[in-house]
Amino acid sequence: MSFPWLATALQKKFGVMPTVGTSGPITEGSHGYMAQIRRVTLEWPIERADLPKSVVIKSPVAGSAADAWMAAGEEVPEADKLKAMEEHAAQMKKVQEMCHCIESQVYGLFDDDSYPAPCPMPKTYASFGVSHDHPSIIMEDITGATIYDIADGWTEKQLYTILDSIIDIHVMSFTTDKWKKIDYPVEPEVEEHFAQMANEFAGEILKRQPLPSLEKVKKHVLSNTSWFMAMYEKYATHPLSVFVHGDMWAPQFLWRGDTLAAIVDWQLTHPGSIMEDFLRLITLGISHSIRKSLTPILLQYYYSQITTKLAAKGVPVPFTFDEMMEEYKLSLPYSCGMAVFAFSMWSNSPVLKKGKDDDTVRIGEMFSRMAGLLEECVEAYGW
Repeated sequence: MSFPWLATALQKKFGVMPTVGTSGPITEGSHGYMAQIRRVTLEWPIERADLPKSVVIKSPVAGSAADAWMAAGEEVPEADKLKAMEEHAAQMKKVQEMCHCIESQVYGLFDDDSYPAPCPMPKTYASFGVSHDHPSIIMEDITGATIYDIADGWTEKQLYTILDSIIDIHVMSFTTDKWKKIDYPVEPEVEEHFAQMANEFAGEILKRQPLPSLEKVKKHVLSNTSWFMAMYEKYATHPLSVFVHGDMWAPQFLWRGDTLAAIVDWQLTHPGSIMEDFLRLITLGISHSIRKSLTPILLQYYYSQITTKLAAKGVPVPFTFDEMMEEYKLSLPYSCGMAVFAFSMWSNSPVLKKGKDDDTVRIGEMFSRMAGLLEECVEAYGW
């Protein structure tokens, strides 16, 4: 990778040109699932407190996601593999461009000092769209941070810390409008393909392991591929829409001890339900047994905290506890679809398959979390 463009971009930001040093992948955890992420060191001709010693460059590259996408789907005859790979590559390119466009806008939104981020986020120094010679986001390097493994699950303290950030994001959503100005490039063909893949993934899971709840969710939700777009369209103008991260799982949270240093990967951000990020966090982030006991407590905590924080800003909470619970139920089918997709991708990639003796246990743990969500949805709707 050549870096004259990087030095020029940083000179524009800081008023002084650095010398670009070494470059290499970030190794503190599972990075680069839908992008190439590299750390680049810098040397500056002057000493100044605001000049970073290193930056992170994030570029839209499929990485391990493309391989996992293929591996999780239906077995393709050898004669058709090349065509299937080309089709997947074309869809993946569109997904990358969409994700990069959204994430660039999100970081740009909170780069404005007059509109501070509602949760810990990296600073951004420059951003280039997909038409640029070097499409990328140049951002703060959150050094000394740790990413925890998805299969280990959050500690209770971490869970509350993340939930506090979700609450702060929702407070921002109900007290400001600037976040609504982000342009979400909806590609109906891509959204339809994504929904079809989730349905296909469900079929592949069922071939390996019968799961009645998955059969019912496949029948009532996934077989009708409008489930994905329907959720997006509903909350585009819904009175309870909030700024949703959309992909809250382990690598998106950078920790320094028990302190949340940053939430990253805002590629799937969109207007969504107050319960969307909450459900993703608790259903795939902790074991099913712990979730069953903690969910009622966490829901009470969420409602109490958002009510208190909105009141401090002179704003009444715009929904009752019962309405929140209705949003929880309404979000279950969508969360099931996302969980089936996520489990299939993770179990066919290094996220869960690390080539060690406990790979089967790790995949089994995540299967249990997905199955628990599916069972809850089936029970809630009486399917």
